[in-house]
Amino acid sequence: MSEQSKLRSRAILLSAACAVGALTALITPQAEAQKAVMSNSTPAARSKTLPPGALEVQLVEIVDSAGFGRPMTAARALVPVGWRTEGGVQWSRGTPGCADPAVFGWAAVSPDGLSRIELFPTELWQASNSLQVQCQYGEFQDIRSYLTAYLQRRHPGARVINYKPRRDFLDAQKEYLEAKIAMTNNSGLGMRAWADAGELSYSQRENGVEIEGIVSAAGIFYASSASNPLGGPPLMTLTAQTNTTFAARAPKGKLDSKVVEAIRKSVKLDPAWAQEYFKLLLQIGGVQTQGVKDRAGIIVAGGAALTASTIAANQAAANRAVKNSYADPYTSSTSSSSSSGTDDRAQRERIESIRGVETYDDPLYGGTVQLDNTYDHAWRVQTSDTYILTNDPSFNPGAYDINAQQLRLAR
Repeated sequence: MSEQSKLRSRAILLSAACAVGALTALITPQAEAQKAVMSNSTPAARSKTLPPGALEVQLVEIVDSAGFGRPMTAARALVPVGWRTEGGVQWSRGTPGCADPAVFGWAAVSPDGLSRIELFPTELWQASNSLQVQCQYGEFQDIRSYLTAYLQRRHPGARVINYKPRRDFLDAQKEYLEAKIAMTNNSGLGMRAWADAGELSYSQRENGVEIEGIVSAAGIFYASSASNPLGGPPLMTLTAQTNTTFAARAPKGKLDSKVVEAIRKSVKLDPAWAQEYFKLLLQIGGVQTQGVKDRAGIIVAGGAALTASTIAANQAAANRAVKNSYADPYTSSTSSSSSSGTDDRAQRERIESIRGVETYDDPLYGGTVQLDNTYDHAWRVQTSDTYILTNDPSFNPGAYDINAQQLRLAR
């Protein structure tokens, strides 16, 4: 086999590896072209507003209107009360192997339309000095350069303020990434793989308003190199894909990083939709080994990691729970002292550490719910699907005409 043929085979493998890997935050950008969906869980108007530092969030659904033969809830998230949501799941119609089959186009938008928190599109790109690439062309070999280019495409004229690594994005999918990288680097095919994650902060003047924002992503990169039989530079290919994407923007001085992170951490896939999507990925990849099945179930949109086995457990418990519950009923603090209960708690604690969340007992739906751990206290509103997060130990919801119960940490 010639070096160019070998290189072509490697390029095909790299493209397939990116296209079929883990279940990731699969987003598409044209939210403005999608129908806005208003939440139906907004509480009734109250005579008093919450004090500064207290955040009330409501449960919203991210819908796949096509679904798997029927409309399905693909994910749920918590967004500030009164905000609207846009978009949902879309199915790719692009070149096979150049995009994930399903993508999310979703955002939460403030009532005045000036603040926005969103999951933006995952993308795959390729480059080669010897082969015609089939997918979007790109030479980015780290997330910083990718985000810099993405920012100018999405928000022309935006000014980059700072860049910082997001190691927590990689930690959320550590086992999957380590397996992928080790398999590639030890394949003996002259390929290497690496992962990267980071966040750009920026500013921009838009319609007379000074806007500040962030764009963040994680991705995995594959490259190969072979000697050139005609001499000259080595024959090289690159294939890369983002698999965690998140963005937020607001008028200058109003971008609250605590609120942004609380929303990011709250994104959670519906187990029934996730199971169906995992099956599709395995069919596309022709991969049937149990080890890959377990690794295929990674969820990183909100920084969580969930395997196929835990999704199955979650689904079984969800069938016994109230419909549309945000709680995780299978990790209840009432678990027995059996090895199964111990395993659940160990898994819960591991995810808590990775995601930066705390687990509480949910008094309304039962089971547990995980909320941002940068807030020390959490309350469950009794009359709607909302939670209140605060660092004030003396906060009294009754003083604000709210019927709520303080949540207790799960044990």
